[in-house]
Amino acid sequence: NLDIIAAPNELKFQPDLKPEIIRDLVLALQERYDVIILDLPHIWSPWISAAFSYSHAIMLVSQLWLKSVTHASRLLNVWREMGISMDHIHISINRSGAKYKEAVTQKDFERVCNKPISYFLPNDIKTIVQAENLGKTVLEIGKSKLAQEFVSIAEKLQEVKNQQLLS
Repeated sequence: NLDIIAAPNELKFQPDLKPEIIRDLVLALQERYDVIILDLPHIWSPWISAAFSYSHAIMLVSQLWLKSVTHASRLLNVWREMGISMDHIHISINRSGAKYKEAVTQKDFERVCNKPISYFLPNDIKTIVQAENLGKTVLEIGKSKLAQEFVSIAEKLQEVKNQQLLS
C-alpha cells in the first residue's frame, strides 16, 4: 500500500515549479491517500515553501551536532514567520546515541530551537546496512529499536492528523 513518486536520477536537476503546482498535487494526492509524505530537498524555493504550508505535519529530522542545530533553528524561525503552527512541527533526532566531535546536548538543542525534541531514532547502523543489503525496508527486516521507533512515529503522526480532521 505504498506508492512513490521518485526523484529524478540527475541530482543536479532542480525543478522550477510554481507553488500552485505543489498545492494541486497535494490536494489531488489527499483525495486518494490517507497519508502523504514529502521528502523535500535542503534548498529553499517558493515551491518548497508551498509544500510546507500545505502540510498537516512537518517532521524536521536533525542530528545532535552544531551544524544541525543551527540549520534546524533557522528552519524553525522561517516556519514561524510563515505562520506555520509550531504544534504541527515535530523534531526527530536521527542517529541518536552516536558520538560526534561537535555534539550538542538535547537540552542545548531544544534551548536554541525553542522547541522540544519529539522523537529519537537510534543509531542502528547494523539494521540500516542489513536492510540496504537485502533491498528491504527497516520494518521488513524485523524487530529492532529503529523499526519500533518508525512505527511509533507513524502512529503518533496519524493521531495528529486525525485530531486535526476532527477540529
